[in-house]
Amino acid sequence: MTGSSRTILFLLLALFFYAASFADESGLKSVLQSDPSESQQLSDSKKIVLAWSKDDHPRNTHGYQFFAKTYGVMLSKMEGIKVSDVEGFPSPADWEGADLVIFYLTIRELDDAQYAQLDTHLAKGKALMVLHQGIVQRKRTGDWADRIGYSYSWGGVSRSKWGAFTAPVKFDASHPIFAGFPQTVSYKDELYWKLEKGKRGTINNLATTQAPGNRGDSDHSWPVYWTVEHDAVGKSPKGRVFGCVIGHFDKYLHEQIFMTALVRGTAWCLYEAFEPFKAPLRQLE
Repeated sequence: MTGSSRTILFLLLALFFYAASFADESGLKSVLQSDPSESQQLSDSKKIVLAWSKDDHPRNTHGYQFFAKTYGVMLSKMEGIKVSDVEGFPSPADWEGADLVIFYLTIRELDDAQYAQLDTHLAKGKALMVLHQGIVQRKRTGDWADRIGYSYSWGGVSRSKWGAFTAPVKFDASHPIFAGFPQTVSYKDELYWKLEKGKRGTINNLATTQAPGNRGDSDHSWPVYWTVEHDAVGKSPKGRVFGCVIGHFDKYLHEQIFMTALVRGTAWCLYEAFEPFKAPLRQLE
């Protein structure tokens, strides 16, 4: 596909979604209500690093730096959270003391030293979050999947797929990230499916969808949200990963279903209760 053809395709996708409404936000009122019986404070101070790359998609989509700045400001308003954002893969200094590193960026290829950094981080019982484009890597896709749970595959018959869909997403409400969520929500987004599954850690699919109208794919359930837990060293808690296919459009930063899942995923990664994170979310109401 030529560069001009690719640009036209992206613009058509953007127009399709811009005209469409996003996920149904009804049913979350009770989820966001304050619970006086729970602590309003974090158990300990936390350092969060948001990794972004230069924009490489049409306007209002894949706003990597916009996301890092917007979500970073939201988190930094919470007492006890220190936030920084970096362009590209974090440096060793960025990883030092980090409790959670969030990847929403374009990654071409990671090297052995960068994979070793990821392994060290997870072995300390720390966490990663990977959103939408962050799961896509051009090479060593299996190595990436081993760390984050699923990655986009570029190979042969096992090649992953992407497309524009209005699709029902089914949530596992038994998990704390999605407790109180509607059983099913209709999302309009660019979805990835037939992802390569990692061979490390314990992967738990928390939300799934189908690929309607795609022969051979519409009868399968494909992961949309998932978690991974990796064994850690010594007495450290398990290293945690929260992955998400949703997130093509910048508008999702103002959409409560998506943001509630994102914030709860953040709390889960940090081994924190959801209660201290509710106040920033209620600003979206």
